[in-house]
Amino acid sequence: MTETHLIRLEAINLAPILFDTRDLSTIRGSSLLLLDAVQRVTKWLAEFGCNPVSLSQGASMGLWRVQTTQLEHVLHKIRSHLCQDPQLTHATFVLTSTAESSAFQDSNESLLASQRWAQMQSLSLVIPPTPPPDLATVPPSCELDGLRPATKKRRGINRDNGEPTFLSESTAARRSHGRDAKQSFYRSLTGIDSLPPFASEFEDIAVSSNTSALNGKMAVFYADGNSFGQIQRDHCTGPKQQALWDHFIRSTRRDFLTVFLKDEVLTHPDQWLTDGGEIRFEILLWGGDEVMFVMPGTLGWRFAQRFFESFEDTLLSSARFPTAGEAPNHPFADDPTRFETEVRLSHAAALVFCHHHAPIHRIQKLAREDLAEFAKETDRSKDHLACLALESFDHLGSGFASALQERYKGRLEPKHCLISANDHGTLARNLAEIASSIDALKAPSTDFPRSQLRSFVTSAIRSSEKDISLKSALESEFRNATPDARQELENLKNRFSTQTAFWFQTEELWDYARP
Repeated sequence: MTETHLIRLEAINLAPILFDTRDLSTIRGSSLLLLDAVQRVTKWLAEFGCNPVSLSQGASMGLWRVQTTQLEHVLHKIRSHLCQDPQLTHATFVLTSTAESSAFQDSNESLLASQRWAQMQSLSLVIPPTPPPDLATVPPSCELDGLRPATKKRRGINRDNGEPTFLSESTAARRSHGRDAKQSFYRSLTGIDSLPPFASEFEDIAVSSNTSALNGKMAVFYADGNSFGQIQRDHCTGPKQQALWDHFIRSTRRDFLTVFLKDEVLTHPDQWLTDGGEIRFEILLWGGDEVMFVMPGTLGWRFAQRFFESFEDTLLSSARFPTAGEAPNHPFADDPTRFETEVRLSHAAALVFCHHHAPIHRIQKLAREDLAEFAKETDRSKDHLACLALESFDHLGSGFASALQERYKGRLEPKHCLISANDHGTLARNLAEIASSIDALKAPSTDFPRSQLRSFVTSAIRSSEKDISLKSALESEFRNATPDARQELENLKNRFSTQTAFWFQTEELWDYARP
């Protein structure tokens, strides 16, 4: 008798596979392979006659409802396919199942618990093959990840002396996939056939022919949904609701990326394209609750603004399955299932400005585990953005809160460094106004002295007794400020949570907050 089961796949121990190198093609390839793993498992399940219905797909996970009389045989075949695939074999996957019951949430939680248990029993790194004995000249480790043993010479990445580099099997497979699949990924996701090629190196993204102070710097933007897991537990009470949630999140993310590429990249090629015509933008993480992007330092602020503009009115009640005309193969096309709630979805985000030589594995960890988590711990009820400009690598060793405490000598509470919605506007509006006012203060007609601003903030950090209210500052240090400058300073003050944050963040973001 055919039985219905839930099957869940998840890639685990991601650090050694996603951010173990600073090579952009390898990182891209790793991310795309994890996404592709879900599609391959869907295909395999169909080939095994399981009638799979996809309920959820993330950056590194998939959840299916299947019908089969040979569950263990199916699971064994899929595990074998994952291990034997020349690309996917370098990642660690856990595959678990449970019989579907009327208590869908309990079944889903059971799957998660069994996968966490499997993860605790797994090695954090897939043991790579050892080099063949005849390659005596091979270096002891891969020249990109510095960890796995190199197995052979690989053409395509040349050192300064013109010799090919030595790569491990894992790095070579992921790098090759990242170079081959990048164009098809963007085109299949957005439906835009006219996209120019994407940059291949972080240096190509960060460095341009202009003389901007931010030339050579890149912006890493990361966003994670606030309480998305809890929202699913509260409202995804059955398979259809879970599939509706998944479709809603993935379609809103896709729509944002499509509009961004059309309205920004293709409309402003002078800013977003290299001299060689490549797009200065890359996705480092895509799918599920989390997304991560990298772009030129000059454009990071505007990207953050556009992101929050796109999602600021996202209500769970607006979720809809596609029509049969839009997606004829969707298993729930035209289904009327809805969420009867006005829950608004929000994000905790991080924006890190750094040099393109900065170690990307530490930058992404700083953005994900430090800045964004700090924003979540502060308040999960609304959008927050934590910004950090790394002038040197020295700041990477400290956590966000401790680094700010050290930088500002306790004068500014870290939570007040978050940029959020307030009585004067949404987060997107506040980001736009901050950039606009700083840009206006830089104008020759405004004649606002940056050096005087820096001296004022430095003095305020050193003296906890200094009165830093805008009114006091305009009567003393900035008494010669023009009417236009006073107006822009007043506008800036309204965009931050405290007057201390207004002064300190304006000085900190002076070069980075650009319209």
